[in-house]
Amino acid sequence: GYNEHRQAGEAMGDHPGIIVSRIHLPAAEAQYRRRLFGSQNPQWVVPTLTGDKDGVSLDRIVLGDSSVIAALKSLIAERADSQEMALYGYSQTPRMAEITERLDIRFYGSPEFASWAGTKSGLAEFAAECGVPTPLTRPISDPRALEIIAREMHDAGYEELVIKVDNSIGGLGQVVSSVNEVLQQGSDGNFSQYFPYEFTPEEGGVVQGWIPGAMSVSLATFIDFDGSVSLTGAQAHLFEGQFGGVIGAVPISIEYLEPMLQV
Repeated sequence: GYNEHRQAGEAMGDHPGIIVSRIHLPAAEAQYRRRLFGSQNPQWVVPTLTGDKDGVSLDRIVLGDSSVIAALKSLIAERADSQEMALYGYSQTPRMAEITERLDIRFYGSPEFASWAGTKSGLAEFAAECGVPTPLTRPISDPRALEIIAREMHDAGYEELVIKVDNSIGGLGQVVSSVNEVLQQGSDGNFSQYFPYEFTPEEGGVVQGWIPGAMSVSLATFIDFDGSVSLTGAQAHLFEGQFGGVIGAVPISIEYLEPMLQV
């Protein structure tokens, strides 16, 4: 979409950028990018993914694959402006700083902020500090704690809840369940069945109140170090009818934008 093209263009500088992604570009998309950027078309690097990496975040995949690190080092070494290169993450994570150390380039971000607000639990805290309303959100690392949180969701008026892994993994890692069904399990119930298979106690996740039929608009916001803010794109999320826990997105339209502008 436009947002991705804008980000790619901003990241290029005077030379083509390098984009690391978990998926290959569709042929039509690749052709469009070549027409759009010409000789400045960013290079696309996709790690080899196996079934056991479906729910693993991209930064962990890169750090765990020496061939990807070697390929990136080679591409960086070929560039005349290699000393000026920096890693910019669409969603910042603290592991990105480790990647830049391995590649000997700068990290365009804040590892401290990323380790907090780069997670779903931290983002909820950040939103609360800024006065931005969000659905009731509680961190979770032990499935046995779900009963207590589900009771809280019930008392707050939610009929459904969603469990999400704490780190972004490309739209995966979320499961919506009935609050009453969870509560019917009792204290000895099998609460693990309500968690996405990508969930791990080490990384944890969040439990949020689910709002059926709600429209969600995603605004890509770029905040520079000087405090300036720019909106680089927007898309509407599709929640209902999700397949395999993936949340899709469609281009923004007045249907989705009007309710947001009324807030």
